[in-house]
Amino acid sequence: MSVKFIRHYKYLEKPFDDWTEITLEQYNDLASGKIDPTIRKDFNIYLAKNYTKSSFDHYDLFLTSNLRRCIDTGNGIKETFQLKVPIIESKYLEEVFWSPKSMINKKAFIMSQKSGKLDLYDQRLSQFMSGRAPKDISDTFKQLRSLENLLSERRKTNILCITHSFLLKMISLYFIDHIKDESHVTLEMLKGLRTREIEVSI
Repeated sequence: MSVKFIRHYKYLEKPFDDWTEITLEQYNDLASGKIDPTIRKDFNIYLAKNYTKSSFDHYDLFLTSNLRRCIDTGNGIKETFQLKVPIIESKYLEEVFWSPKSMINKKAFIMSQKSGKLDLYDQRLSQFMSGRAPKDISDTFKQLRSLENLLSERRKTNILCITHSFLLKMISLYFIDHIKDESHVTLEMLKGLRTREIEVSI
């Protein structure tokens, strides 16, 4: 079985396609999963320019996060290339939620918007590692083990998994680097991870 993991289309519907145009409350609700925007309507144009039907027609199943941006990415691929592949939602592909409001106040956020620079990533990683995040490293490894079990039940199926940027980094650590125990993960290791498409055999 071949499994490919990709991120949803990165451009969300307005105003969520630009963090400088939303409030700290909206930014926090987006990061924590309290609001669930879809993707921009130009996704089909992006697909037609960058992919062909053969990029996707060998998959037997699209497995997506249960958030709209992933579901609509899957539906967009199906519609653009006229595929009949089924789409199944899974909470095991859900994003690793976090809380920007615990790291920055409204005044500092507005100043960051004016400068166009916002760097909360190191704080996010520290909270994730220390257990202070809404979903921490222990929760995420439980999620990844459940995901592995789910995929193992479909060994004869070629699957396209549509997920989120931070979880995709953790998927790389788990399935590519074969780190299956969170106690083996360091902060420096997480800082070196990059979001990328991943293909594995399970």
